[in-house]
Amino acid sequence: MPQGVRMNYQEQIHDALQRLLQRRNDNAFLIIEEPKTRKFVQFAGSASEGLAFDLPSQTLSAEELSRAKRALATIGIRFDEWDVYDKPGGTVVGKQSGFSKSLGRDLAEATKLTLMIFIEVYDIKEPYNLSFEEN
Repeated sequence: MPQGVRMNYQEQIHDALQRLLQRRNDNAFLIIEEPKTRKFVQFAGSASEGLAFDLPSQTLSAEELSRAKRALATIGIRFDEWDVYDKPGGTVVGKQSGFSKSLGRDLAEATKLTLMIFIEVYDIKEPYNLSFEEN
């Protein structure tokens, strides 16, 4: 992968994450997607909350889930499962699973994590054409 192209996307990812950290609205998010495969990495966050990484397991193939468990474990992110409620404090209606981590304001770590997901989990060796959805 040519270093100049990778740096360009690292900068774009970093800048989008930085914009997320400047938001003051509730439920602010950033979805970074590789349009051809529709594979994505998502973050929630704001100026007051910091960055929260989330990778739901239902979006992953069996091979991707296996790669995610291996790759993310090397940086301390474990696969987890939690209850889903019909409303806050209500009845459990199902289970959700995936990977998540609070990253505070660590833009470098969030950028590195995003590239790790695309390259090591999704096996996209050249994630050049990323799109960014921000609210």
